[in-house]
Order: sequence, then C-alpha cells, then structure tokens
Amino acid sequence: MWDSYRELVERYPDMLPESVLIRSEIATNPATASPEALATLDRQIAALATERDPGQIIRVAYVANDVDRLADLREPLLWVWREGMQAGAVASVTNALMLLCGESYLAGRWDDTLRFAEEGLELVEAYGYLEFVWYLKYSKALAAAALGQQDVAGNRLEWMLSWSIPRQPFILPQHVYQVRTLAAIDRGDYETAYAEAVRISPRGVEGGTAQQLQLFVAYDLVEAAVRTGRSDQARDFVDAMLRMGIAKISSRWAMLVAAAQALVSGGEVASAHFERALAAAPEELWPFERARVLLAYGEHLRRERATVESRVRINAALTIFDRLRAAPWAERARNEMSATGLSRRQADASQVQLTPQELQIATLAASGLTNKAIGERLHLSARTVSGHLYNVFPKLGVTARRPARRTHRPGRAAR
Repeated sequence: MWDSYRELVERYPDMLPESVLIRSEIATNPATASPEALATLDRQIAALATERDPGQIIRVAYVANDVDRLADLREPLLWVWREGMQAGAVASVTNALMLLCGESYLAGRWDDTLRFAEEGLELVEAYGYLEFVWYLKYSKALAAAALGQQDVAGNRLEWMLSWSIPRQPFILPQHVYQVRTLAAIDRGDYETAYAEAVRISPRGVEGGTAQQLQLFVAYDLVEAAVRTGRSDQARDFVDAMLRMGIAKISSRWAMLVAAAQALVSGGEVASAHFERALAAAPEELWPFERARVLLAYGEHLRRERATVESRVRINAALTIFDRLRAAPWAERARNEMSATGLSRRQADASQVQLTPQELQIATLAASGLTNKAIGERLHLSARTVSGHLYNVFPKLGVTARRPARRTHRPGRAAR
C-alpha cells in the first residue's frame, strides 16, 4: 500500500502541497524521514496552538504519532475532544481519543489511556464506527500489559485476532504481536518475546511493512535477543538501527538506540552508552522506557560489582515503576536490588525515602565526584552535600563512602 502511495507522490510532487509531501515522507517510513521533513512537521505542530480546524489537528497528529511528537499535541487534541463532544462530531472525537490513547501511553498516564479508550469504545459502538473498535481495544490491551494485567490484555488480543481474520486487515495482527512482546517481557519470558517481536518484521528492524510497529519493538527485539543468547542477531539489530539513523527521530529514540548499544556491549563501553542514553531524553518524558533503561543499567553495574552505583540506578527505576504501577517491573527492580545485597525491607525503605535531590546527589557521588564537586554542580555547599550523603548511604545499604568501582574487562553482551 505505502509503496504505491509513495510512487504517486514522487510522480506528482509539483501538484501537491508541502503538508502532503511531508506527511507522505514521514508516514511511509518514519525511520527514513529526513531532518528537513521532521523540522517542517515541528513547525506545523507549533502552528496548531491556535488552530481551530479539527481536521487539520487530527491530520498532523497522525503523522506526529509516527515520530513521537504527540506530547506537543495533547492540548489541541483535548480541544478537539471537548469541542467535538459539544458539536456531536463523533468521527473527530473518536480520532482525537485514539490519538490521546497513544500520547498518554508513552507519557505513562495509563489510567488516561484506559479512560480515553473506554470513552471511544462507547462512542463507536453507539454510532456504528466499528472500524475503530480494534484500535481502542489494542490501546487498552497495551496499557493492561504495561500494568501487568496479563489476563485482561490477553482477552482483548483474542478479540482483535478473531475480528481481523474475516476482514484481513494486514496491520492488526502486528499490533497483537507488539502487545504480546511486551507482556512476555513483563513476565521475563524472553524466548516468547523474541518470537513475537520478529513476527512483526521477520527481517529484523529493517524492512517489513509495519514501519511504526517495527520501531515500537526494536529495543524489545534487541533485549530479547541478548537475554536469549542471540548475541550476533542482537548486534545485527543494533547495527541496523544505527544505519537507519532512527536516533534522529526523537529524544525517546536517541535514548533507546544508545541503550540498545549498551545491551550488546560490556564494561565501561556499556556504561558510557547507558549514560548517553539517560542524557538523551528529558527526565519527565518517556518514563516507562527511561525506567527500563535505568534498570538495565543497574543490572549491568551489579555484574560489574559497582554496588553503590547499581543501587542508585535500580532505586531510580523502582521509583518510576511504582509511580506508574507497573507491577511486574517494580517486582523485577526489587529483586535486582536484593541481588545487590540489600534485604527486601531495605530495598522498599530506600525507594520510599529517597528524595529526588538525594537521588541526584547519590548518582553523582556514585560516579566518583567529591562532595565539593557535587556542590559546585548543584549549587550547594560541600557541607550540605555531606549531610545528604549521611542520610542517603544507610538507605542504600552503604556503611562508608567508597570510590566508584571502574572495571576494564573486555566488553561482553549482558546475559
């Protein structure tokens, strides 16, 4: 389908407005979108702050969805939803709700995802827009999987598949495979996660027809390959991500590509990739993916016997997972904290009591900075830093300050 569409666009470029050309370039394959196309899309998104044409907002939002820019469209989409409800514009409202499902999922507001999807389902079932039902059920299944509600997610996926078979929509099964991939990783079943992820694109992260979903599971595919001993395939997937340049798409993808590089590396090389990953995206964006990166980094540091550094990262991940109510992931983080030598009670206490500033100071101290250097960076006195560390170290099960452990062993993939 997209090949034919692209061929038409390339044949008649002078007859089409810039907005259509940009949308066609991004939507046909987000991974190959040019920086110029992304910059033009960003200008179109900025112009929507005062836009009062629901159709224009929705058209731009669907393209923005492919390249992680829905956060910038939350307010315009909420406006379409509110105004559309008053005007009885069911189609506009439904499209806005579907897009808000995607925005709220990536933002970690999964209660909103479920609420928007439920409201959308009530509308489409009441007015007969049944072609939208599957996507709304998919949104609910994805949020349920992230929350660890495996049975709820599974029931919705079965409905999606049974609905799609007689209608043969080529893209719907790939959405099912995406949710199954996440659900399998939730429960630590990486063999199943790998099998489901490669079903979306059997050739890995390059090629295939489901470009956006390909990107959605690219990091999952690398992690599942690493954890099932498919090191060569994992490196091939990372090489493909680098060739495609998908880090340019958004800060989320800059973070995940660097984290994928870390997963197939070892020692200080992996640590450097993890640090680059965490620096790539603002802390308030993409909380679920950020917590996953923090947890993977903490696991790596534990294997490198950098215990204090490991606990700091795992603690940060656990804080996010608990806030998101991502139960399976919070459980994994607690287990990983216990593997560093903390008791379960100590792990829970540290997570509850560590403040954001304490976490920041602990992270800098674990990296080897002195109290004076930390104070200069955070505009605090060395005595204030010392006082914070006096409170922080017992929470992390540390009895005395040690220099950060640095290893120089040959790089290896995580197991």
